[in-house]
Amino acid sequence: MIYISKEKKKGCMHARNRYMIDNSSLCIAYMTRQSGGTAYTVKYAQENGKKICNIAENKEVTEWEIVIKH
Repeated sequence: MIYISKEKKKGCMHARNRYMIDNSSLCIAYMTRQSGGTAYTVKYAQENGKKICNIAENKEVTEWEIVIKH
């Protein structure tokens, strides 16, 4: 288990999300608006060349579709 912070403090959720993106090749998100924490994380993933799967756009995405499309 990786700990970003021992306590919840300002910025720790962004740090956690950046860590997950930095250590992943695919970002699976449920993003329904262009602002907020999810949007920030998806933008960070895009800026870092990660593949994005927004399941809010297609709620019937299967694991095989994710593998095939990306």
